[in-house]
Amino acid sequence: MRESFDIVVRSDKYTLTVKLLYSVSIILLIIWVMNIVPSLFQWRINQIDHDVLPKTIKFSCNNISVPNASDSDLASVLHKIYSPISKTSVQKYPLRYSLEENRLEKLYDSLGVNKTVKTFLKYGHRTIFRPMDFSKCHASKCAVITDMNRWREADALILTEDKVPNGIRPPEQLWFSLIHESPVHIAMAGTLENEINYTISFRLDSTIYSPYGSYEPYMKHHGPETRYPLPSRNFATGKSKKVAWFVSNCIPKSPRMQYAKELSRHIPLDIYGRCGTLSCPKYIPTDTSSISCLKMIRENYKFYLSFENSLCSEYITEKLYKNSLKNDLLPIVMGASIEEYQRVAPPYSFIHVDQFESPGKLAEYLKYLDKNDTAYNEYFAWHGHGIIHDYDAQPQCAMCLLAHTSHSFGPYWVPSVARWWNDGCNGRKLRWNP
Repeated sequence: MRESFDIVVRSDKYTLTVKLLYSVSIILLIIWVMNIVPSLFQWRINQIDHDVLPKTIKFSCNNISVPNASDSDLASVLHKIYSPISKTSVQKYPLRYSLEENRLEKLYDSLGVNKTVKTFLKYGHRTIFRPMDFSKCHASKCAVITDMNRWREADALILTEDKVPNGIRPPEQLWFSLIHESPVHIAMAGTLENEINYTISFRLDSTIYSPYGSYEPYMKHHGPETRYPLPSRNFATGKSKKVAWFVSNCIPKSPRMQYAKELSRHIPLDIYGRCGTLSCPKYIPTDTSSISCLKMIRENYKFYLSFENSLCSEYITEKLYKNSLKNDLLPIVMGASIEEYQRVAPPYSFIHVDQFESPGKLAEYLKYLDKNDTAYNEYFAWHGHGIIHDYDAQPQCAMCLLAHTSHSFGPYWVPSVARWWNDGCNGRKLRWNP
């Protein structure tokens, strides 16, 4: 009897051991699959991307190398990747730095350490918002010269308007068009056809996208249709006034003055600046009084008129980002289309004037929000799910990278640049007709 009992116990222990080993094997298999599948997936992507290249090319996370190949040989090989870029047009499929950044950085790294410094010259009288500092860029071997008489010596020109130098252009010189004003204020001349290599502007279809601000969601898959629960904070607390507006250009190329005048007939509107009766200094980062001005409207007002000076494609300035969204105000926007605002703003974070048939109807809705904290706070539900960036674009990093690598994929010219740029404002009008 005792012997039978021992046999049963040993049998149970054996069964338990087998089950334990089986469970461990399953867990190890799952871990292996979780690690190998992404690797296989990435391997397939690399195969798709690089099947056009000879098998002797070695790819790593940080660079590309060809055994026993000179820099010029490598550039010739990599030309197979990039040459299709030069056959496209800006209207159909322009070169996008944002899409090509990873490849261009690898190409830059492959050119070796003995890179020459590429020089840029701003040609034109319009200022660039911020000094160009290349020290923090992946491609940092670039510098700026300022004497426009030396324009032929520069590797690249930065054109800030349609002004171009007189004389024969050096064949290898790149021309970047950098514009931050709307086409209403800076129109492109037809003489620039097939002269510009790369465009830099607030438009998403520029070679280098350089906006006045941006919204970065913490969850990348969140989009315009995403809805969040109400914020724990009441953004209406302490705000006894309704609508504020900073404005200094009283004769804009848009109907914003007429719209604001009609809106003021239906709801209190406080106008600061040269076009109003209230005084508030223009925002200057180093001026503490201008910062306190933004704080003043943040603490006292619920709404802000983010009205642009022209109705143009994707023309959205700091009026949305700095003056409104980052300042805890609900922006009433005019300038780009509703869809264009939805592409760049946090979900459900603004009111567009074209959502209403008239300023009077808009005023009725604002009065409703003024009395209903729950409805008002729905426009602030995005808080805590993303971050607003002020104007912090660094186009110089992309410019330096392109200056070093563009020779590897052949010349690229933007055709019909004047039509592409100038047409951004054609046919734009408000739903309300003053």
